[in-house]
Amino acid sequence: MKPSEFVLLHGDAHGGNTLITLAGDDYQLIDPDGIFYEKEYDLGVLMREWVEEYTQNPVEEGKRRCEYLHRLTGVPQRGIWEWGYLQTVSTAFVLLQIGQEETGQKMLRVAESWSTMLLDGFS
Repeated sequence: MKPSEFVLLHGDAHGGNTLITLAGDDYQLIDPDGIFYEKEYDLGVLMREWVEEYTQNPVEEGKRRCEYLHRLTGVPQRGIWEWGYLQTVSTAFVLLQIGQEETGQKMLRVAESWSTMLLDGFS
């Protein structure tokens, strides 16, 4: 982590925090938490957002999403993956706490699969 490379982030950049513009040709992020941190953080939020897409093959689908975010932003994949893992676990715990058991458990299963990438090394 290099504080000299930190940027201003949204802090909670997910689909529920977007609005389509009046022209209908673009989107705007709303409801920012506004934190000054590493770029990978917001991209990790985006990694957690598609739990249904990860159900059948979580590691391969997660790698595909991570690579896509890397291609769009140039941010290193390992950091995106690590933050995606952390965002998925922490969101799962919140969902379990508020009674959304099914989605919380799905997210924990995805995170458990993703943890192998953290243990075995990211390639």
